[in-house]
Amino acid sequence: MFPTAEIDVGGVDIPFATRAKWRTDLGIQFPGSMQPVAMIDYGDSRGLETVGRVLLANAALRRNLLWWNSLSVAATESGAASNGALATARLDALKASIEAAQAAGYLVDVIVSTGGNDFPSGIAPATTLANIKQLHTLLVGWGVRLHWMVGIYPSFLVGSLGGFDLLQSLNAGISDMALTMPQMVPLMPGPAFLDLAASAWLPVGGGTGTVGSTAAGAPTVDGTHDSFFGHLVSAAELEIEAGPFARAFGRLSDSDVISTLSGFTSATETPQGNMLGAQGRMRALGGTNSSTGGTVTGKPPAGWTLSGALGGLAVTFETAGSPELRAMYNTRADVPVVRMTVSGTPSADVTLNLARNNTPSGGCPAGQYRHELLAFGRAIQGLCGFGLTTNVAQGGNPLFGNVVRLGRIPGGPRSPADALPATTHALGGHHIASQASAAGSITGTVYALFEQGQAVSGSIDLAGACTRRIIPVA
Repeated sequence: MFPTAEIDVGGVDIPFATRAKWRTDLGIQFPGSMQPVAMIDYGDSRGLETVGRVLLANAALRRNLLWWNSLSVAATESGAASNGALATARLDALKASIEAAQAAGYLVDVIVSTGGNDFPSGIAPATTLANIKQLHTLLVGWGVRLHWMVGIYPSFLVGSLGGFDLLQSLNAGISDMALTMPQMVPLMPGPAFLDLAASAWLPVGGGTGTVGSTAAGAPTVDGTHDSFFGHLVSAAELEIEAGPFARAFGRLSDSDVISTLSGFTSATETPQGNMLGAQGRMRALGGTNSSTGGTVTGKPPAGWTLSGALGGLAVTFETAGSPELRAMYNTRADVPVVRMTVSGTPSADVTLNLARNNTPSGGCPAGQYRHELLAFGRAIQGLCGFGLTTNVAQGGNPLFGNVVRLGRIPGGPRSPADALPATTHALGGHHIASQASAAGSITGTVYALFEQGQAVSGSIDLAGACTRRIIPVA
């Protein structure tokens, strides 16, 4: 039986009648059918940026919102022309990705960001809104649970094109459209980016459209696109806007890093163990230091190798307990971590790598894999990017690339605005990926990026990384 009183959901009282309407409109049962949710981003470049926001917000919400696939294409519009959001080939790819996630047992949410590139091309707001509505109708028809519609952010383009009224019409139209479409959830973190002292819809810190044209601490790297700090600002807003939905619909997400204590041995022995080995979990010192150009005190996490030119930075490793992760995961004691404290002002750009290599018996079987990076930033300042890459030495590199990515990625365009101000927040996230079978070793690399001339201080509590098989029960 369902309760009939008002229910507190993350600080928001949601009447039972409203929950009942959600249950009917969205086809979700309470408390049953709490499937994990696969998130697909779609649209323009802001769709991909939203991945970082979702990962950060989910780290705080602790719900099974899992990044499944990115189908966003930069500099595209909302219509069918010029490879826009309604282009046939892109819609076919989106539909196929949705169906693949559904076939694997996931509910599917699609985060859409489109329309921001329309007004520079002279496309009227009414046309953009009609395109968004058409896309929404397709998503609902394909069985998507929620369509998260990202609003239009402040941009340097507005000042040069005088597009404030157009953008205001678009955002108002998206919000109004969602009133009659229960499966559309508008995400409007734009005001958090707005320079309130400006007379136009401009972001704090300005920008000219060139990466690096904004100052340290700005929410964008170029006047339009998120900096790492912008990810955090957006994530905080996403936690507010998406939190009630996530808590009402999403089940709690366990941490593979905390609970997967054994390494993968074979498809029949510890088949869901950590492909990175038991030492994927960071809780003791004893690793190897192969870095240069800095000062390292203490040994890296056991089983991991520190590498990279440190540019004069001082790095200290020590064991500690994380009360923040204890609160997040309700463990009986502080979660054991390796605390990495970093200080100094680097003389060159720094990519600090902690890598671990493991060779599973029989290689990596085909199937779905869940990747997780679990960490917590403690007044960390100057961090420009943080994430996890996993790679397989043979077999076409099926576990590839930046499976968890926050801020700038290794080799990406540099911007002073990516350097975080002193920040205390959960770092990391989950990503689901399918792969073909592959022999050979697997390497997991946790990276932290710092930029030349940007002061660095604070620490990161490293709980570890995990890549494990997902084996559905028939």
